[in-house]
Amino acid sequence: MEKCPCENCVCVAICKTKNFQDLVIDCQLIDNFTEDPTPERMRRRVVEVYDSLKPSGWKPLRDI
Repeated sequence: MEKCPCENCVCVAICKTKNFQDLVIDCQLIDNFTEDPTPERMRRRVVEVYDSLKPSGWKPLRDI
């Protein structure tokens, strides 16, 4: 299984303040990581990114 690219990334402090769409546009690693043909796996990977970044501006995933 692939690890979330946000783990041990030096940009976490910057990325955690961005909304998800801007984050995917700005970070090719996250774009590649969350790009998946099955919606179930894609959602799990978005949750992994969320857990790694602990973003301040995102809606809680349970509200999605």
